[in-house]
Amino acid sequence: MARRVTAELVSGVPMDGVVADVLAALPAGEHVAAALLRIGCDGRAELVEIDAPPLFMARKGEFILLPVAEEELSGRLVRRCDFTVQAGGHLALVSESYIQARGGARPWSWRDVALSVRRLTATGCDAEQLAGALARLANQQISKSANQQVSEPAFRIPPSAFWLLALFVRPMRTVTVWTGPPADRAADGDALAKLFAERGGRIICGDTTAEIAARLLDARLVLEPRPPDGWKETPPTSRLIGPDGREPVTLVTEGVVTMRVAAERLAAVQRPRDLAGRADGASRLARLLLEADKITFLIGL
Repeated sequence: MARRVTAELVSGVPMDGVVADVLAALPAGEHVAAALLRIGCDGRAELVEIDAPPLFMARKGEFILLPVAEEELSGRLVRRCDFTVQAGGHLALVSESYIQARGGARPWSWRDVALSVRRLTATGCDAEQLAGALARLANQQISKSANQQVSEPAFRIPPSAFWLLALFVRPMRTVTVWTGPPADRAADGDALAKLFAERGGRIICGDTTAEIAARLLDARLVLEPRPPDGWKETPPTSRLIGPDGREPVTLVTEGVVTMRVAAERLAAVQRPRDLAGRADGASRLARLLLEADKITFLIGL
């Protein structure tokens, strides 16, 4: 059912139709919770909670209580809300078992979870950090309830014990990579214009390509100092400095070798912070690519 519902949400099926399909698929006479959340590119969001805990949303350290409309459908409590997400906002959905993680005389309530979300998001965390912190918090409660001690700050999620979803709203991150000079020298300016068409990160891979950019921008190419960990497998990087002293390009590297090693780095890690502290050109290139939501490659012309 999950795959079908996901496909319906992505394809734009009206939410009423999606809800009807979910209600029809849920086993009769059993308490099964479900939550549906669809967020469009314009920030408009549609939320439906079926016998489920509420959506937790915070922004700038303040918890936001959404106005929901309630109705009973097929013997289940259905809450709906249409709202708009804003940059800097955090959202979290958790299962009932998450809220039930702390047993004993004083079990958790949704208000306790809301306070935790507000406290955690006030630190300026991203979605991955919020999810990790919420998971660790629940695991600590589970361990305390069982009179156990959590000794490591790692994930300790019993299979199917609970689930959670965390989101952080931010502008899209784009990166444009220009590598390889145009076959026709007359097209050099067009290639440079395409590189600067995006407002996000700009990367040049290749000595010849960098020299073209420097010539057209009347800029200087300055070799960067050797990083503490050396250059190792990759050649050195450079800075492109314009006549006004500004640097219009995020990163300038050598071409073939650096891109090959960057591909190896990408295959070996899962997140940008896995490359933290590595200052060679391939690691910096891989980190910028991992952080991007949209990547455009300009390969010759």
